[in-house]
Amino acid sequence: MVFTQSHKIGIIKLGILVTSIILGIVLYTKIPRNNPSFILDKEAQCFIDNKKLVLAELDKKKQHTYYVNSLSDFTGYQLGLSSAEIDRLLAYRETGKRIYSQKEFQKITQIDQTKLDSIKSLLRFPKQKLSKKQRLKRKPKNSYKSIRLTKKLNLNTVSAKELQQKLQLPNFIANRIVRFRASLGGFNSIDQLDKVYDILPYQLVRLKTNGFVKNTSE
Repeated sequence: MVFTQSHKIGIIKLGILVTSIILGIVLYTKIPRNNPSFILDKEAQCFIDNKKLVLAELDKKKQHTYYVNSLSDFTGYQLGLSSAEIDRLLAYRETGKRIYSQKEFQKITQIDQTKLDSIKSLLRFPKQKLSKKQRLKRKPKNSYKSIRLTKKLNLNTVSAKELQQKLQLPNFIANRIVRFRASLGGFNSIDQLDKVYDILPYQLVRLKTNGFVKNTSE
């Protein structure tokens, strides 16, 4: 077969084209992408992702604030307070007292400064502290109201819900009574109620006036 001049030129062009294609592929694979120049380990990346979620949740919470003298178990948990901190706060409020500043809030709940700094923008306090005369006139709602039921409650079978509804006890105190009873395997004496953590005198009066202890096996 005899190659003409045009055949030779065509072969040369084809060779150049193939070479250009191969060179282009090689260069393309070598071009750096817009990816970061370093890769975080999995643990560090999880930490950053979780931090972003926390910040996003805080941004949502900043849309509204919480009045400290109306905080409940649920709103306390939303703010990130521990069970012990919530219990101290609610027990203090049950005495009829109010909180007027961040300093008082920290003293009563025993919350650490770092956690307080993270939620203080979400807390609302009364604008003006009541005078001593005003505080004396103000009676805590239901705090010392006497209750006398027509039928006494067996404290070894009564539920936490019944204690709340019939004796108007706070839910955390009612739940503590039931948990304490379970840990004892049942009350042997009504005086064992005195050992329920943070129970207040008026609450004991309501329980002892309207309750009795009877073993379920009797």
